[in-house]
Amino acid sequence: MEVKFTQLVGKEDIYNYNMFFFTKKSKMMYFSYIVGFLSLGLGIYYLIKGEIPVGIICILLFAYSVFLHRLFTKWQIRKMIDRKTDIDNMTVFVEIDEEGFTYSNEEENTGNKLLWDNVLELYDYKNYWYIYYAPNRAVFVRKSDCPNVNSVETMLKEKLSYRYKTVKARD
Repeated sequence: MEVKFTQLVGKEDIYNYNMFFFTKKSKMMYFSYIVGFLSLGLGIYYLIKGEIPVGIICILLFAYSVFLHRLFTKWQIRKMIDRKTDIDNMTVFVEIDEEGFTYSNEEENTGNKLLWDNVLELYDYKNYWYIYYAPNRAVFVRKSDCPNVNSVETMLKEKLSYRYKTVKARD
């Protein structure tokens, strides 16, 4: 089975990819919580010892790390993407077949096919498939642009059985 289709990639798609990476794939999502709870412990320790200013600063760091860091990260990513003008409405050509997939900006590109054996992980999240071919490098395919989603999803699960991961959406 071979499926060829085009998808328009916009700023919202790039934002969704970055947010998926930072909140679901990357282990950095835990870092702010670790810093937050360590600073809470230090804040309580310094307040008990009588070092009020240091204790208050540590508790404020806890509040930022746990409650505001994610919002600040979303804002920074959105601002970074909005500054780039060359990524809005790019046309990407996708070809998925039994051997692998091709993802390119050129319509007749046959030279850069990524074989299924070289795919590290495939994440099924909300309306996208994120196909990781390196630890921090991925391409994404919007499911709504794929002409026959169910047959492609069945083929992907068959080809990438132990590397196919479904991520549940919390937000």
